[in-house]
Parts: sequence; structure tokens; C-alpha cells
Amino acid sequence: MMTTTATKTATAEELYAEGMSLLESGDTLGASELLWAAATTAIEAYAEMRGWVPNPRRGYYDIIRLRVDELGIGWGEPGTHNPVTDPFAAASMFEGNLWEGGNLLTNESAKRDARDMKDLLEVFRVDD
Repeated sequence: MMTTTATKTATAEELYAEGMSLLESGDTLGASELLWAAATTAIEAYAEMRGWVPNPRRGYYDIIRLRVDELGIGWGEPGTHNPVTDPFAAASMFEGNLWEGGNLLTNESAKRDARDMKDLLEVFRVDD
């Protein structure tokens, strides 16, 4: 079976739903793994569709910058909502939680970050 970028988008949404289910059951570490995977899968699918090849040392940050530029929204002023960087910052908390063995986020803060990162899946949505 051929994997398309749209298939990766669907996979990202499935990972997000599974991660939310784990959060509801109290498994913050397991949820962090799935939620970070959801974010990176969506980002990678979009980058692949656009033909973006990020610098390997900056990876996702390059893609985030390119998407912000593509949308023409600018970086904004401190304290203002950015529909790309804010959800990515929330998603990045899950990567940090993995590195810290689940000790970085409480279940409540993880739920808040998960809700905040949901917009990332829309910003990087790939449709056929």
C-alpha cells in the first residue's frame, strides 16, 4: 500500500485521538508519545507535500518558519496568538515530557497543551 501525505494526515489525527484517550485514562507519558508523534507526522506530511527539506539540525523549526511565512501571518507581537507557533509550542511540551520520563507535565497541563496543539493538525492538514 502506498502512503500518501493525505494518509499521513489521517494517521496524525488517529494518533491525536489515541493520545487524548490515554490522557483521559491518566497515562500522561504514553499520551505524550502519541501526541508528539501526531504533531510531527502532520508537520512532515505538509513539508513533504510542499517539497520542503529542512536543515537536519533545525528540522521542525525550519518547517514552522516556512509555514508562518507561507501564511503571511508574521511572527506577531509578544502576547499575541500565532496559529502556527503557539500550537507547535504546546506540542513541543510533549517531546519535553518524553525526555523527562513523564515528569514535566501533570495530567491537567497535558490536557491543556493537547487542546492547544490541536490547531497544528489543521494548519498542516494535507488533503488529496
